[in-house]
Amino acid sequence: MSFRITADVSEVLRGFQNMQNALPQSLEATLVRVAEESIQVAKDTVPVDTGTLQRSIRVLERGPNYVIIGSDVEYALYVELGTYKMQAQPYLGPAMDSAHTRLMQIFSDEFNRRLR
Repeated sequence: MSFRITADVSEVLRGFQNMQNALPQSLEATLVRVAEESIQVAKDTVPVDTGTLQRSIRVLERGPNYVIIGSDVEYALYVELGTYKMQAQPYLGPAMDSAHTRLMQIFSDEFNRRLR
């Protein structure tokens, strides 16, 4: 006695194709959202005197699979890291910590949204 087991894998293959299509879009959307959230955290955290530094926080560079946020204001580094005369007042560090914490959740949300 014998019997044959057959399987139609076409649905599985379609699922893999959907995942492959969703991946680049999900990564791009994740970078955009993480950058936006990080900029907001940095702007909410940075000390404000004239507001110049706060207004200058933005995307400085964007490339495949990365985004650099920061400020091109001359004294931005001194505020972030401090000097021998001034205590550090980090604003990019907390933004990076927040981004690191949220990255996988945002990617998961974006990826799952595209698979529906």
